Amino acid sequence: MADSSLLTLARSREIESLEQAWQKSLSTPGELSTYKATLETLCSNDALGVALRLGTQLVDALVPLDRRADA
Repeated sequence: MADSSLLTLARSREIESLEQAWQKSLSTPGELSTYKATLETLCSNDALGVALRLGTQLVDALVPLDRRADA
């Protein structure tokens, strides 16, 4: 589910809903552009801790899938 809903949740600062959707999307991570935009939005909204936590989760999800280059 790495689609615009993640970005929409980040923009609306619905952090709890974003974290739930993020976790769900990591079961089958797709294109990274939405993840990247979501993390950038969080940083712009002074949610650096959330961005760090979600970014770490993304890396942790990609590495076992042999997507080290994406991580």
